[in-house]
Amino acid sequence: MSAAKDDHKDFDAVAKVLSSHEMDPYTWELRVSDGTSQPWYVLALKLKFPNVRAGQVIYIRSATADATSKNVLALAPHSNILSLPATSKLAKAVAGKCGDTWAADQKELAKDVPQHAIVVSEVDKKHAGVATTSLHDLFHNESSLSGNTHRVTLNVVKVEGDAKDACKIWDKKSKKAASAKGAKGGDLCW
Repeated sequence: MSAAKDDHKDFDAVAKVLSSHEMDPYTWELRVSDGTSQPWYVLALKLKFPNVRAGQVIYIRSATADATSKNVLALAPHSNILSLPATSKLAKAVAGKCGDTWAADQKELAKDVPQHAIVVSEVDKKHAGVATTSLHDLFHNESSLSGNTHRVTLNVVKVEGDAKDACKIWDKKSKKAASAKGAKGGDLCW
């Protein structure tokens, strides 16, 4: 992808989806890599590409490098994204080149303003199947909600002060939260 960005022509690319972030109800921001050290970002419509997920190897047809942004691929209306089977030779070759991205994500978290969204926690398996509820529905449409467990997606934009002051450590054995100050190990929770 790096070589094609200087041509200012459309090109095809094979890349692994490192992460996907829901920008709004209509758009995914995909962070992809072709095995080089630089990740690329693609804005893809959710309606046109509903099944693109992190970890997949995809074939992007007819993309152009955005001249106004660094490492951004622009998709035309005729562009397409094809998910490759994980067992294919091409998918294995690209996936083998793309290593773990957590070291790069930690460097990005150290910046004042990270370039992309970084997932630092995941939903427990027990609640992974629960449908996501918007905060608006949670606080304003009480009649449409059933049960007492709701799953919401939150983005932390800024933490003022030390992050350990805002977090607690969750002890799985005692099922209690304790202060994160001075604690070693454990799962951080809000």
